Amino acid sequence: MRRKIRNFTLALAALSIAVAGVVVSGPVDGAQAAVLSAEVADSSTSTPETNVGADSSASDADAFAAQIVAPNPTARSAARVAPLSFDAGNIITDENFYNGSALTQAGVQAFLDGRNPGACASATGTACLETYTTTSFDRPSNALCQSYEGVVNERASSIIAKVGQACGISQKVLLVLLQKEQSLVGIRNPTPATYASATGFGCPDDAACNPAEAGFFNQVYYAAFQFKNYGTANWAGRFAVGATSNIQYNPNTLCGSAPVTVSNKATQALYIYTPYQPNAAALSNPYGTGDDCSAYGNRNFSTIYSGWFGDPRATHSLTTSRLAGADRFVTSVELSKSLYTGPVPVVYITTGASFPDALSAAPAAAAQGGPLLLTYPGEIPASVRAELARLQPAKIVVVGGDVAVSPTVVQQLREIQGNLTVLAGVDRFETSRLIAQYAFPGSRAAYVATGSTFPDALSAGAAAGSRRVPVVLVNSNVPTVDQATANLLAGMTDIAVVGGPAAIPDSLVSSMAPLSPNGIRRVAGDDRFLTSVAINNDAFSTASTAYLATGVEFPDALAGAAGAGATASPLYVSHTNCVPPAVKSSIIAKGASNVVLLGGPVALSLNVANLVTC
Repeated sequence: MRRKIRNFTLALAALSIAVAGVVVSGPVDGAQAAVLSAEVADSSTSTPETNVGADSSASDADAFAAQIVAPNPTARSAARVAPLSFDAGNIITDENFYNGSALTQAGVQAFLDGRNPGACASATGTACLETYTTTSFDRPSNALCQSYEGVVNERASSIIAKVGQACGISQKVLLVLLQKEQSLVGIRNPTPATYASATGFGCPDDAACNPAEAGFFNQVYYAAFQFKNYGTANWAGRFAVGATSNIQYNPNTLCGSAPVTVSNKATQALYIYTPYQPNAAALSNPYGTGDDCSAYGNRNFSTIYSGWFGDPRATHSLTTSRLAGADRFVTSVELSKSLYTGPVPVVYITTGASFPDALSAAPAAAAQGGPLLLTYPGEIPASVRAELARLQPAKIVVVGGDVAVSPTVVQQLREIQGNLTVLAGVDRFETSRLIAQYAFPGSRAAYVATGSTFPDALSAGAAAGSRRVPVVLVNSNVPTVDQATANLLAGMTDIAVVGGPAAIPDSLVSSMAPLSPNGIRRVAGDDRFLTSVAINNDAFSTASTAYLATGVEFPDALAGAAGAGATASPLYVSHTNCVPPAVKSSIIAKGASNVVLLGGPVALSLNVANLVTC
């Protein structure tokens, strides 16, 4: 399943992919998905790429050099970028390699447009990559990649962005791979065959690519799939991380080898793909050929990546801090202290015993300029009473009925501030609507979340608070939207349903479609953690601070959505003992430098504080 690279530009693109298992094109049914899943477990028997040859001219080298300068089109005629020193043990960091949020679709498109200001001149009429479209296919979730929703005539930039996010592989890495294999990023005369073998996946040396594995979408998807596969335990023994391996310079053993201590999974994956390191001759001529013992794949990966995106070994500095108290009530106070000095225009009060009322109250508090504090149903905690005295609110809004916040507590709050409003419906859904009407009159947008569980609405609350729009809770146990909710949403131009069909069924979403002239959009991932990522990627392009709460229990997180929303910061949910990789990647992609943990080490462990990924 390997392809010989014969011209110089493609020789410099010799990061090839060893193909393992059975792959399919077109829609994948359950049986095919099961086959694919089984093949992942047995894929460690595949054979790595061994092509290292290059035949070229000096003019080919100059043409290649033009492809690795900065993406600014005005820089295309500039002198070559001096390549970084090659580190055989650390070609690229895990952080950069497995960052599935490195570039959005718009970011990929802007990169391609910036690289290619000239007209496409394909004799076959085939579009160049920046305008290329093809039909992608649905792919179900599997052990390595999230689900992918196919699109007819989908742009290449969208496929690259979505595949990277689905499989947790950097879009920058995929762009480098496309350039290395077929010069697709910069080529001005592509053919259908160029796209059919875009990443070399399933393309033998002596025959055309397997039709089941050919085509741009399949090539990109399964390349990312295989990149991810090489990070699994099936491959842990090859070029093991932390161990020193003698890595050859060439398939010819007479060319010798040198010891390399592989420092991370990403570098390990590249060596499994191309199990050779560049020799001194290859490194001394970084834009050309070395000698008969030279191999180029891993050198070229480093050279192209650094020319386009900077040092692949650079790390993003993230600091963490923790806001926590002895209990959920003190935690809400600590969050308030971190953000507000008195007097404040408003304080929202909800019960700390359950989550529904706080989910809709959080964006309202953020929008109106005050914190959300929690209370016992029957009494005000001393810490909360002291915080109210410090804040001197001009108004208090109590959310919830008598069971959630008793008349006794309401009276005690009224004695603190006579300007008090109670928002309470017959159930959590009516209370949610009352908050929306009170805090967001005339809103043209809303997030819709299930009222049965908390994680989706928690992340949506921060996004909603930053956008100054409501979170409306719905009963996900009914097939269609109720009339009162329909009346509230009617005419809104942006209605985002958060969570997948297991949270809010398709029939309920379909019943809401006529309410908006733009229809309903669903923002979701394959689980609560990935839904959190999807919500934040949808709402925030950049952020200096990100909040992190446990996705397992609600208490510490309730007030966090109000605080995150007030500072236009995303709030992610995490496992208790480790950070989902997609969460960390999304935080990094937004340029955040600070991560605030909500809750103590029982809620979010020391591993999470150290941003250790799962």
